[in-house]
Amino acid sequence: MISEASKRAKAKYAKEKTKRVVVAFYPPDAKILAWVNQQPNKAGYIKDLIRQDMAKNAGGGALQRG
Repeated sequence: MISEASKRAKAKYAKEKTKRVVVAFYPPDAKILAWVNQQPNKAGYIKDLIRQDMAKNAGGGALQRG
């Protein structure tokens, strides 16, 4: 069982260190949403697509996580 102090520390870290981006899918985007929903790790899938696009458009090598 997680202690209350641990829960507070985790919540504090998340509040201070993480950022969220919300994406809205309208009816014409139904196929895109269905595809994303098939992915077991949606955030990882989207981040990998962005990394690939950044590497392609920046002309640099593969970007590492982190």
